Order: sequence, then C-alpha cells, then structure tokens
Amino acid sequence: YGLAKDYAEARRWYERAAANGQSVAMYNLGMAYYEGRGGPKNLVSAAQWFRRAADLGHNDAQYNLAGLYRNGQGVDRNAAEAYKWYLIAARAGSPQAQAEARGAADQVKAGLSPAAQSLAERAAATYVATPANDASQTTDGPATVLSLGAAQKALGRLGYYRGAEDGQDSTALRLAIRSFQRDQGVDATGQIDTATASRLTSYAR
Repeated sequence: YGLAKDYAEARRWYERAAANGQSVAMYNLGMAYYEGRGGPKNLVSAAQWFRRAADLGHNDAQYNLAGLYRNGQGVDRNAAEAYKWYLIAARAGSPQAQAEARGAADQVKAGLSPAAQSLAERAAATYVATPANDASQTTDGPATVLSLGAAQKALGRLGYYRGAEDGQDSTALRLAIRSFQRDQGVDATGQIDTATASRLTSYAR
C-alpha cells in the first residue's frame, strides 16, 4: 500500500497504537509475537496482548486466547479458562466464527468436571468487555474490592491455592496470587490490585 513491506516497522506501529488502547492493534501485535513476524517469537507476550484485546471485546483475540489456554502456549494450560473464553468468543463474529467457537467449547467441556464447567459458564455469562476508553485503566481509579477470604475461595476454585479460607495473609496465598497474575498477563506482585480483583471476583461468588 505505497510502502515497502516491513514487518519490524509494522510491529513498532502496532505497539504504539496498542499502547493507546486500540484493540485491533493489540490483536495484531499479539499475532506478530505469536508468529514471530517483525521480531522474535514470544508466546508469553502474544498471550498478554491477546488478553488485553480480548478484555476490550475483540472477538478473534478472545478465540485465540482460549486456544492458548487450551494448549498451554504462553500461559499455563487451563481447560476451564479455555472453555470460558470459547464461550465468550461464541457470542459474536460471523456465523462461521461463532460455530467454530461453540464447537471448540464443546470439545474442551468434555474434559471438565461438572463443577469446573459451571464456574466457567458462570464467568462467561457475567463477562462484560471493558469499555475502550478505559483500556489504560488497569490498576488506576477506584479499586474493585475483594477480601482476602474471597480471594482464597476464588483461587482455590481455580486450583491455584490449597489452604485455609480464613481471610489471613500468608506466603501460600501470595504465591497463588502471583501464579494467577502471571497467567492473566498482569504484574505478578502477589498483591490483589484492581486488575487482579476484577478477574477473581466472578469466581469468589
């Protein structure tokens, strides 16, 4: 389109647009990292950018994120998360895309326990995409309130925490939070910040 093809330069511009909250750029940047176009292949970065685009409602990013959780690429393998994101992806897109997402969801569902299925379905049903103008507000602004006890319950349901649900801070809880944060593509601080709380809330109910 009037310029020489340059994947490295394209990646740099995608990075700038993604930093400004553009979901399409986030998705394209995720694809660049996933395929190794314009720079090194990095599945962890691909997962992080797909997650950010998915949170903004980008349908293809939601589908790709589900696939990464299904196969353990860039994130720890998590069939329940894969099922959840396939269900979310099946809400939008072309009829063919919706059918593909539903088919993938059914395949993953077959390997889940009834409890895991129920939790994932509930999370998908209550999912609401982040408004685009809030894309940069991951840890700023009013924090989502989540008690330590609720965090213990949510992390236990997701398989990250195996300890008492007593509302008390502990090394085991902080390690569980860090593991969850790494899988979610947020800063692994071991503390329940806004981004972490918003992702755990649906599992604490």
